[in-house]
Amino acid sequence: MSRIQQRIAEIERLIASGQPERAEEVADGLRALHRRDPSVWIARGRARIEQGRITQAEADFAQAMRLAPNDRRAIVMRAMALHDAKRPEEALPLVRELVAVGGPGAAEAPLLLASLLKWTGRSAELHQLVARGGSWLASPRALAYRADALAERDPSAAIAMLMGFVDGSEPAEYRRGAGFQAALLLDKAGRYREACELCARMHRTMGGEFDLGTLRSHVSAQREAVLKGAARVTPAAPAVDGLAMVVAL
Repeated sequence: MSRIQQRIAEIERLIASGQPERAEEVADGLRALHRRDPSVWIARGRARIEQGRITQAEADFAQAMRLAPNDRRAIVMRAMALHDAKRPEEALPLVRELVAVGGPGAAEAPLLLASLLKWTGRSAELHQLVARGGSWLASPRALAYRADALAERDPSAAIAMLMGFVDGSEPAEYRRGAGFQAALLLDKAGRYREACELCARMHRTMGGEFDLGTLRSHVSAQREAVLKGAARVTPAAPAVDGLAMVVAL
């Protein structure tokens, strides 16, 4: 293992152990010495993603792509960052190319493409993607897209498929999503009582506990940073006066 690979492995270990700030420091030091190595930019972008600094991470992945236009990991990471940055139109061409080329991560790319197509209202292309088939459809994350395509021609069958999944053994987060998707279809079909009863059951049996402690710890950390005069987050948009933000708990 080369020296660069060793340092990148160290960055990954720091990220995995919940130390993304330290990981970014290590990546910065490595970048100063190896600015032409795309893996270094990807490593720093990964550390920034873990800190929620999506815009800066996307810039790192973009630089990695400039250095290595065909680096699949750089393309995947940039597409995911663009997705998280709510810039789906920029992510779509990258992900379409990944799906067309295939290769490593062949199941992940169609899932990301399906998410982008759903987000941007490209129903016809999404249904075509599902119709082409592939191993990605076996993922529980693909159920929503399969049901969406099926509901276009047979809503009752889509509801039955979703309900079967709700009562299955997959992780609760996926079954919960399937349940509420089924409720929407039931409502659309005029089956209001069934939709209401299903939502009540989902909330009763799969509703997660609200983690007030974690929320308070984040707020306290921000308050301490302000009191100490720490640097604020760089604004990503112009300031707006007279705007209120309402947070529902």
